[in-house]
Amino acid sequence: MNDTAVSTCVVTGASSGLGVELALEVAATLDFTTIVLSARRRERMEALAARLREQRPELDVRIVVADLSAPDGVDTLFAGLDDLLPTVGLWINNAGFGYRGPFLEQTAQELDRMLDVDVRALMHCTRRVLPAMKARGSGRVLNVSSVAAFSPIPWFAVYAASKAFVLSFSEALAHELAGTGVTVTAFCPGPMPTEFFDIAGKTRWHGPGFLWITPRKAAREALDATLAGQAVHIPQRLFVLQTFLSRFFPRGLISAVSGRIFRD
Repeated sequence: MNDTAVSTCVVTGASSGLGVELALEVAATLDFTTIVLSARRRERMEALAARLREQRPELDVRIVVADLSAPDGVDTLFAGLDDLLPTVGLWINNAGFGYRGPFLEQTAQELDRMLDVDVRALMHCTRRVLPAMKARGSGRVLNVSSVAAFSPIPWFAVYAASKAFVLSFSEALAHELAGTGVTVTAFCPGPMPTEFFDIAGKTRWHGPGFLWITPRKAAREALDATLAGQAVHIPQRLFVLQTFLSRFFPRGLISAVSGRIFRD
């Protein structure tokens, strides 16, 4: 990506976990001159910005504090971009979180906040960045989904449904934009050792270690898949096999098995 008109990468959810690793990987392997970090926690992004500038002193790192669960969160983010929007060559919709537990025990406020970030903000960010990319004839959007997108998961019902939206939305846009020079990729990782499970309501290291992928490895695979123009990418081979085999089993059985795992 050495076109001077495509000089900016934007990473949402850039204060922890996969978002941090994606920003570091972009700085290390791609030739963007500007990286915009966006999340709610400024101090964490300042620390990441220092790492990025140490890695590449010439890199212009900008921080936009925005809460994408707020009604004006997307507007705040795009206002912070100022005149950079026409130069965005890679937009990474990484911000997201989930709640685990019985649906009826989750508050409406919690569920609304999750859907605002995981679905509404992702959709509106994509809608607002695509016109300039399409007009220019180049650009890539990376939407972070999950292997949860492929199955109904009791005790993770709304989160899994939100990621199913991201997967379906991204695949549809990938086809709509075919031939325009713009690509959309849904990245669908399995569990990672990040804050996600702390927020969701499980211990961080829940589950067998061989099922996990490190955020660093996930970031590399996500960017490789995006640059290759893949519509969907699942990084862990075991989950690739699982999603393939799930087509041949009744969804009721899949839901029952998933429910047992996440309930326990």
